[in-house]
Amino acid sequence: MYKKTIWFLGVSFVGLLALCIGVFSAITNLMGRQNNAALNQVVGTYMEGMSTHIQHHFETMTSTQMIQVGGIVQAIPPESVTALDQTTRERLKRAAAYRGFVHLALYSTEGEAEVLCGEDVALENKEIFLVSMNSGDKLVTLGTTAGGEMMLLYGISVGYPNDVGYPMPGGQRCTALVAGFPIKQLSDALSLGVDNTLIFTHIIRADGSFVAKNTDIPPDSCYDWIRGNGRDYGLEDIDDTMAELRQAVETRTEFSMVVPIGGEMRHAYCAPLPNTEWTIVTVMPRGVLDETLTTLGNQRVWTALAGCSIIMLAMLAIFLGYFRLSRQQMVELDKTR
Repeated sequence: MYKKTIWFLGVSFVGLLALCIGVFSAITNLMGRQNNAALNQVVGTYMEGMSTHIQHHFETMTSTQMIQVGGIVQAIPPESVTALDQTTRERLKRAAAYRGFVHLALYSTEGEAEVLCGEDVALENKEIFLVSMNSGDKLVTLGTTAGGEMMLLYGISVGYPNDVGYPMPGGQRCTALVAGFPIKQLSDALSLGVDNTLIFTHIIRADGSFVAKNTDIPPDSCYDWIRGNGRDYGLEDIDDTMAELRQAVETRTEFSMVVPIGGEMRHAYCAPLPNTEWTIVTVMPRGVLDETLTTLGNQRVWTALAGCSIIMLAMLAIFLGYFRLSRQQMVELDKTR
């Protein structure tokens, strides 16, 4: 009888110990998954807000620069200019320099350029640019100088199809006035004073090539950059993620993802930029948040173990008290016999 009691108490104690460990492990694992999901949601909301902030900043900057280009037209109305002589060129050049532009040019409906200040530039997507200008629209685009410097260009329709444009050599009238400055100024403007160790902002084209980037990235394509990092990290579904990203960029929709970059998981948020065909990619390293989450998880595990230990010690005390009481009863029973 005594041996059976000892065996029962031992088996019961081990069973309860295993049950407590299992329950606390399951709770810890569940809370860890919930924490990770909550972290992704918080980071996603923050990244969406940051991306929207940068979008609005870009839109404001674009509107301001467009107003500045329009200010050149208001200062020197095309209808008041009868010939593009040296005096008119100097007036337009001074008006552009006063507004911070280093490049100024007139464009005909066929795309012939008359550079008034700065270097000649080769327009990117010239056909789309001409369609926009000949339709009376505004457009932000890129151009490249003969020296390879990339220029950010702001074009407004001046002349065809609605008004009279500036005169050009050969008797033509312009359809657009284009002003610009180096693309580096865009990268500096979009940094928003944010610490670059926390937030990276890039602007890409539909094919993934970079328009602007504020960190050193060896590949020329954002897609290749993310895909290469994913494969180095061992992600098997990185190609599927890149296909979703490419589709989002092409359809100009917002897209969020968590991808490894530089051996560290990072949250990336993509959104289209207004008045352009570009997409902004905002990347936030998750190292600080992951460390905080890991610390919180470790604290939770140790707290769970401490709670489990306290419960088991209490149960052990009860079993020992019960065992001692049973043993006394057995001794008294033997004396009675």
